[in-house]
Amino acid sequence: AVAVGGKRPSFGVELASQVMFPVSHERLAVFNNYAFDAELLGRGAFGQVCVATHRITGQRKACKCIGIDGATDQRLVDKEA
Repeated sequence: AVAVGGKRPSFGVELASQVMFPVSHERLAVFNNYAFDAELLGRGAFGQVCVATHRITGQRKACKCIGIDGATDQRLVDKEA
């Protein structure tokens, strides 16, 4: 479960409620702005969910990490965004 509206979910991690999409498609660019916790919040068929903390603001967000393998996967991700 991921926090909605800044509420604390049952696993004890408070997360920001905003949905965000990357502004850069450069490989691994997200690591410049966010530090990722080693502990996973969840795992699914298409990837994993972990906590990412913004390096400047300290705001914590749930981040779904997925692997993109080729043009077809990229089109599916672009369609969701």
